[in-house]
Amino acid sequence: MASQDLTVFVNGKAVEFKTARPQVLTGRTLVPLRGIFESIGAYVEYDEANHTIKATKNNEDVELRLGARIARKNGAEIMLDIKPQVYAGTTMVPLRFIAEALGAKVEFDKANNRINITTSE
Repeated sequence: MASQDLTVFVNGKAVEFKTARPQVLTGRTLVPLRGIFESIGAYVEYDEANHTIKATKNNEDVELRLGARIARKNGAEIMLDIKPQVYAGTTMVPLRFIAEALGAKVEFDKANNRINITTSE
């Protein structure tokens, strides 16, 4: 994975990722699971035995599985551009899918290498 010095902001506040930095792989941004979910106000569960990630926010449910390109939003299957995966011991998930599936808006400010996420709350 390529690390570009990306900064992620949620509602104007910089997100501090404690375990790993956002990574870009084949043009897609992956971010640490817990950091992104918590920053957008979602409840997150990780089932280690099944490698399944579940997140809930405002009656929106998202489920992903490590290494799988199929995710679920409120039970409906959605094909991901990139699989959730482990990088440097941290579970990394596709940023745009996660944010938008939970009702947030995502914009990339290329000039400043900044990702802006706006939530409804």
